[in-house]
Amino acid sequence: MIQSRDADLDAMLAGSGVPVVFGQLKGFGLLDISDEQVYSSEGATATVKKITLTVRIAAWPGLIEDATVTADGTVYRVISAHQMGDGRLAEVLLARS
Repeated sequence: MIQSRDADLDAMLAGSGVPVVFGQLKGFGLLDISDEQVYSSEGATATVKKITLTVRIAAWPGLIEDATVTADGTVYRVISAHQMGDGRLAEVLLARS
């Protein structure tokens, strides 16, 4: 049953995702680039780009803070990675390198 769910995740990521390269590893992830409002303690606001990559955790060992990953042909630096839901997926916060 677990292998079936992992295969379903892999199929979903391959069908809807972008190519991802991390070291020698290649696969797919869901890349999302969106505008986000940030606020300073002085009350100023700014709009920044929030870049996240959703990947299957087991497929990307070592994808940790300050690692370099290429998603959809662009090189990014990992800011943080957080487990999602049942622990099979991770949301990785990225910054352009």
